[in-house]
Amino acid sequence: MMRNLPKHADLMILGLVVALVVAAVSFADLSWTVGPREQQAAYEINSEDSLYQRSEPPQTAVATSVSEFEETREVSEVEQTSQAESEPTLNYRRHDHIPTPPATRPGEVQLGICAPLGGKRPLPEDNAWNQPVDHLPVDPLSDVLIRRIGIEDNLHPDFGAGLWEGAPIGIPYVVVSGDEMKRQVRYDAYPDESDPGPFPIPRGAPIEGGGIVDGDRHVLVIDRDNWKLYELFRAFPIASGHMWQADCGAVFDLSEHPNRPDGWTSADAAGLPIFPGLVRYEEAVELGEIPHALRFTVKDTRRAYVPPASHWAS
Repeated sequence: MMRNLPKHADLMILGLVVALVVAAVSFADLSWTVGPREQQAAYEINSEDSLYQRSEPPQTAVATSVSEFEETREVSEVEQTSQAESEPTLNYRRHDHIPTPPATRPGEVQLGICAPLGGKRPLPEDNAWNQPVDHLPVDPLSDVLIRRIGIEDNLHPDFGAGLWEGAPIGIPYVVVSGDEMKRQVRYDAYPDESDPGPFPIPRGAPIEGGGIVDGDRHVLVIDRDNWKLYELFRAFPIASGHMWQADCGAVFDLSEHPNRPDGWTSADAAGLPIFPGLVRYEEAVELGEIPHALRFTVKDTRRAYVPPASHWAS
C-alpha cells in the first residue's frame, strides 16, 4: 500500500500528525485559559447590607487553625466553605469605588461601609476633637511649625474620591451591630502597645488601599450598639477574614475621653484614634458642616507630642 502513495506522502502524513498535535495542544491551552478565568474572583455589592461580597479563586494554602494562623500571612486565602455559608463575604475589587452611603437619618447610626451616623459625633462634645479653636490663642511656635510643614505647599485632600495607581483613595470604615462576630487578632510590631482582641471585624471588612496594596492598610470598625471604635494598622485577613494579623490595634470608647497610656502608639502613630478626624460624606455633602478637627499627615514632624496624643510620629 505504501508504494501507491503519491510523492512526498510521508511529509503529508507528518504534517497531518503535527496539525493534530497542534490542535490538541491548542484545545488544552484554551481549556486551561478559560478555567482560571471562570475561577477569577467574582465581586458584587450586596445591596442589603451595603457590604462587598467576594468569592475567591482556589488557592493552595489554607489556614484552618490557630497554629496555621501563626505561620500564614496571605492577604487572600482559600474560602472555607463550611464556615462561609453562614456568613457574608465582603470586600471590594481593585477598581471599584466605595459606594455612596445612604441618606442621613437624624439620630440614626446606620450599618454598612461608610454608613452615616445620623449627625452623631464620635467622642463627647467637650473632647479636644470636637472643640472650636477659632478663638483660642495661637501657639507661640505656630510660625515655626507651619514653615517646617511647608508654608508654600498646597493642601492635598484624599477624601475617598477616585483612585490612585489603581487603588481607592481615602480610609474607609464599616459600622456593625453589637452582635457582630469577633475575630482573633495577632500583633506583630507593637503587641505590648496594642489592645488585645478579639475585634468585631466583619469578614472582608474594607481595608485602606483596597486590600491589594502595601502601606498603612488601616481597618476601622465602629460598634454602633456599644459605641466603640476598633482600629488596626497594617491589617491582613487570615483564612478569608476568620482571623486577622496586624502591626498594632486600639479600641476607643466613643462615649468617653479615650486616652492611650503615655508612650503608646495606636493604629495612628501619634496614639490617636483615626476615625474622629476623617472627613465623611455625610458631613461634607448632606449636613454641609464638619464639626470636628481634621486628621492630616505631613512629611516631617517633631520627636514630641501634645495630649491627647500619646506617642510621637516622627
